[in-house]
Amino acid sequence: MKDDEKFYQDLEYQNVWKPVLYRGAYNLDVTNNLIDYLKDKNHLECLDCCAGTGQDIIRMIEDGLIKDATIYAFDIKKDLIKTMPIVLKDWGTKRGLNCNLKIDNSSDFEIRLSDKVRDVEVCGFVENLYNLSKYSRFIEHFDLVMGQAAIEHTNPNLAFPLFKSMLKSEGFLYFPLNYDGWFNFSPPLDPELDERILLLFNDLLNNQEFEGPENESPIKCGDAYCGRNLPYRFKEYGFEILAFGASDWVVQPFHQKKRK
Repeated sequence: MKDDEKFYQDLEYQNVWKPVLYRGAYNLDVTNNLIDYLKDKNHLECLDCCAGTGQDIIRMIEDGLIKDATIYAFDIKKDLIKTMPIVLKDWGTKRGLNCNLKIDNSSDFEIRLSDKVRDVEVCGFVENLYNLSKYSRFIEHFDLVMGQAAIEHTNPNLAFPLFKSMLKSEGFLYFPLNYDGWFNFSPPLDPELDERILLLFNDLLNNQEFEGPENESPIKCGDAYCGRNLPYRFKEYGFEILAFGASDWVVQPFHQKKRK
């Protein structure tokens, strides 16, 4: 496994660093627009792309974006999908939700999180994004297709038509926190070192390879400047842009564990 793949799959990054780093970076105007667009829908059918351990599902429930929904959440990494029900059940239990969990095939799972105001079922499964076309039940099925910090890792020529095929006629795409070739370090590092780190990270995003559809070669994916490119990409594929805006990323480069 490549070092970058190890980093993105690392559970400390997924469950500790990622939610802390991302929490303050969401564009609230975009979030509030989506809440407004979804408010009249009684039940949502959602697809969470490259879902990791479910941190964005938690955030969307906490922020009121999702109250009554079925969410199909997938990731190409089996270890992440195996961890997701543990994370979701732990979070739900701490908040007094009813948590009914069923696990199949050692990794696929279903969990229902509910209380008086929320009823969310999450169906987790291991899959490659580019294989979703084989799921005939997903065609024109979803009210919302989403993916947190995911779209910079895709091949848009393959991913965007796929997203479009799975949306209902009045469905929405929601892809928050896309990388745009730059971020802040806090505390600041050496300017020359900062630039070297950014160049290496941008190069990493621009030269990724992920598994292609079944029986096909790996696909080159990634766009380090997708944040600024997405408005044009979406229009190319016939999407109407309802809301978009910048987000703030602050990266804490030093990590010190507390002494016992």
